[in-house]
Amino acid sequence: MARRDFPGKALLQSILVLPMFLPPVAVGLLLLLALAPSGPLGGIFSEVLYTKAAAALAAALISFPLMLRPCQESFVAIPKRYGDVANTLGCSSSEVFWRIELPLAKRGIVVGTLLGFARGVSEYGATSVVAGVVPGRTETIATGLMRRLASGDDSGALLLAVVSIVIGLLVVFFSELLLRRGKEQ
Repeated sequence: MARRDFPGKALLQSILVLPMFLPPVAVGLLLLLALAPSGPLGGIFSEVLYTKAAAALAAALISFPLMLRPCQESFVAIPKRYGDVANTLGCSSSEVFWRIELPLAKRGIVVGTLLGFARGVSEYGATSVVAGVVPGRTETIATGLMRRLASGDDSGALLLAVVSIVIGLLVVFFSELLLRRGKEQ
């Protein structure tokens, strides 16, 4: 998607980043409807609902748009001639991708993964809809923070808020370092 144009590319790109612009609870509801036993994916994945896997899936869906852009930009930055030269030397398209493009795009992929992870850790809305808030089972930092606030455990909520701040700050800091290192090279 980063380097090729095709019919419907703008629509596909819009769909992929849409979770960033929707209320997370709405994304959770759509995911719940899709995974429900009567939903389009329900026959295969309905047992995922209200599990750790559901929490991870919701967090991944919400955070994917933050991961997508740095990954795409890192592939766009690779000169096309590298692949052309490799093709003239007998490399297949898949070899060009795995041996040349993917290693060169590594920094953007790592940055995107870090940003996506930080957003996923802080996800509350979609996660609470599809995974619930089951202490010790499906509880995440964000859902645990909200549960503690609702139960009057202000110190526990504050601790989780501090943990999320530290995670977010570390991720953003290391992402910035990686991006700056890339500009210097």
